Amino acid sequence: MKERLHLKGELAFRSLAADAPEIFSTPLTPGDGRLELEVNWQPQRWDLSRLSFRSKELKLELKGALSGADKQGPPCTVELGYAFSSRCGR
Repeated sequence: MKERLHLKGELAFRSLAADAPEIFSTPLTPGDGRLELEVNWQPQRWDLSRLSFRSKELKLELKGALSGADKQGPPCTVELGYAFSSRCGR
């Protein structure tokens, strides 16, 4: 039996805010927006087909893969592509 998992979903949010002073110098307040996610898992491999975060203030798109060790390769391989945009200054 082959093990695998496919996860796909959308999440809409309103008035989203995050305060993490250890990470960000100011609170993040993207406000209203939406998150879309599509992930596939198999033993030794994660595929992030789509992670899309969109709000009025911030737009982030991620795609990538994380694969575990096989006998010939390195212990871990990461491939990542992204697009980022933000409204700076108001």
